[in-house]
Amino acid sequence: MSSAGGSQSGHGVAGSGDDFQVAVDRLLRLNARTFAITGTVPLFAPITLFFQTPTGSCHLLRFPSESSIPSRSFDAFLAACEPVTSPIPSAHGRSASTAGASPPTHHTFRSNPARPINTSFDIASHPILETVRRTLFPTLLAEGSNNYLVASLNRVDVFCPGASSAQPRGFSSHRTEGDDEPVAHIIVTLPVRFRGGMLAVAKDGIEEKFWGRGTLSGGSSQPTAGGFAALGAQDAKKPAGSIGSIEWVAWMGNRECEQKIEKVEKGVRINLVYDVRIRGYGPNGTSPRALLTPNDNLLAAVSSVLKRSRGMKLAFYLTNDYGISPSHVLADSVVPLLKGSDLALYHALKFYNLQPSLRYTAGGFIWPTGSTATIVASPQYLEAIKRLALKSAGDDEDLSVQIEEGGGVPLDREGIVIATGKEQGKVGRERVAILEARQSKLECE
Repeated sequence: MSSAGGSQSGHGVAGSGDDFQVAVDRLLRLNARTFAITGTVPLFAPITLFFQTPTGSCHLLRFPSESSIPSRSFDAFLAACEPVTSPIPSAHGRSASTAGASPPTHHTFRSNPARPINTSFDIASHPILETVRRTLFPTLLAEGSNNYLVASLNRVDVFCPGASSAQPRGFSSHRTEGDDEPVAHIIVTLPVRFRGGMLAVAKDGIEEKFWGRGTLSGGSSQPTAGGFAALGAQDAKKPAGSIGSIEWVAWMGNRECEQKIEKVEKGVRINLVYDVRIRGYGPNGTSPRALLTPNDNLLAAVSSVLKRSRGMKLAFYLTNDYGISPSHVLADSVVPLLKGSDLALYHALKFYNLQPSLRYTAGGFIWPTGSTATIVASPQYLEAIKRLALKSAGDDEDLSVQIEEGGGVPLDREGIVIATGKEQGKVGRERVAILEARQSKLECE
């Protein structure tokens, strides 16, 4: 893909001079090191924050809030939160301590992990995670990898006037026991008026800044610089039927990046902080956790077969076609694509701590694990090979030689028993390319 925006010279590179090359290099460097992204999502209904007070009663806060003056519910929410000592940020955003410095005041609050908290904002109802997947993890979460992203609400951060925060690289947020390290974080800024409080995320000397702006219909205030949330501006791009939009920011995990909230000058900044983790439901996934649990009848049937086949190498036919080329694709690469009864049987075998592998078979032959299925034939045997669909290649000694030339091994030599019968039904089939070998090559081999 190419895009031109000016005159071209030389070998298709526009502009001239060192300044232009420096600008191009900076553009390429930043584009290749994307570590933080932002966007907005429309609001079609107010956001409600549910929380529990120290006395056990339940309260709620509703957003958007045009007022920056705390309400009774807001005071109750702060009482239910934990005060956070604001660190003294250094020049690079890292916390620092100064001997003899006056103790910091509590301008920052964080929801108490010991008390339940929830919100009506459903992050899964917006394409935020898909955007994060495609932008921050384009290769790790490739199509067919059986990996996907999940987001869980970690906490709610409240930054009152005068508050700021800095989290150095390697900072570990609160996690439930058994949870693995988040691979990314998402902040959703709730629609409350504030000035300042800009979010800055840095990695490898590159810093990105995000204002935390949003737009809501129904007023006259306009967005201004310095991170002031625009809560009354009429937005011509506002989706029809929505009451406005709010900003979200996502960045790679804290082991990759450091982030800080600059000083809030006026109002209150409230962030929903989500942890993003990778989940997998197949053997090729990262931290795989099966989504499918086979039903009891299937598990009992598999158990019955396994008890009666001790010491045997069992194989089952797949029942679906997958549109692959066995001569170019390894059989095990089909695992992430398994569907229907094939997927159910695969997980049933995994349930009994077995390690099933996929292999190609044809005409009484089977190809080894990690091998593609190739049939090499001389011209005089091409017609015979076509008979594979009608008979076993093992009945034709000459044809068997040609099949073995392509890597096929007789099933009985491998000691493999295919578990099939009158209830088999459809058997999955894929087209195999037949390679015509020259006679001289066959004679040499």
